[in-house]
Amino acid sequence: QVADLWPETVGPEISANARPLRVSSGRLTVATSSASWAQTLQLMSDCILNELNSLLGVEAISDIIFRHAGWEDDRLTKNSEVERAEPVPDLSEQQRSILKDLLESPLDVDLKEKMAAAMLNSFRGETEDPGR
Repeated sequence: QVADLWPETVGPEISANARPLRVSSGRLTVATSSASWAQTLQLMSDCILNELNSLLGVEAISDIIFRHAGWEDDRLTKNSEVERAEPVPDLSEQQRSILKDLLESPLDVDLKEKMAAAMLNSFRGETEDPGR
């Protein structure tokens, strides 16, 4: 329901640069196309939260977190499967758990994404530098 209401909540420009990923315990996680979008939207989070809850008709969302998903970098986008909470079929449950723990850690968002990309490459046996 949040995904359906997202474009109406934030408008076309923000909607093109930010995508809701999941709601867990009232916290909405949103992926953004860049770190600057994540920072800007975090500053607007109270307004977005109020508008979204108004459209939902209930106070379903208590908090919003914005994370840079690296869309402008095809390599990071490909490896952001864990961030999007989609299953990664060629990883073990233990590997998925390790990546999930990393992404939920309090580390800098850009650092976490680079670490996650490197870990995915390692888990899959790839040796190419994910930063290129």
